[in-house]
Amino acid sequence: MSKHNFSTIGIVGQGAFGQLLAELFAPHVKVSVFDADNTITSPGIKSASIDEVATAQVVIIATGLDGIEAVCGQLASLV
Repeated sequence: MSKHNFSTIGIVGQGAFGQLLAELFAPHVKVSVFDADNTITSPGIKSASIDEVATAQVVIIATGLDGIEAVCGQLASLV
């Protein structure tokens, strides 16, 4: 990974894409994940509320297309 200026990443959604991103970033930065299922299975990845995820320096929305509008609505007042 190249140099970056952030130390925290929040990910909303832990489907295949969200889990892949979390596992790729976890060795390099602190990763927190919010998912409706709320079962985080990877070491080094913290399960968090959407409020906690929104405080990360980088927030990635990794939900299905049908969930993006609702997630953006939730995050709008938090980020």
